[in-house]
Amino acid sequence: MNGLANIFIYAAVFAAQYLLSLTSHKWLSLIVPVFFTIFMIYQVNAQILSPLTAVLITIVMYLFLYGQFRTAQKNKEQKQKSELNKMKSKDI
Repeated sequence: MNGLANIFIYAAVFAAQYLLSLTSHKWLSLIVPVFFTIFMIYQVNAQILSPLTAVLITIVMYLFLYGQFRTAQKNKEQKQKSELNKMKSKDI
């Protein structure tokens, strides 16, 4: 059950990052990485993870979160261009 719960937690984190990255405020997309950093610091201080393991997990997670951010931003730009093209075609 613990492994399945972790999968759902990571899926929720990625979904939250994607949804926050879709907004027009890019600062909102920093919420998830900041909370993840605080969580990793807690895990090192509580000696749940070693510092090296925490750093490696954090780097990998940042790469995934950045990928989610870029994907959301590209999708948002494509939607905006599509809507603009629809509006232009209706005006002509």
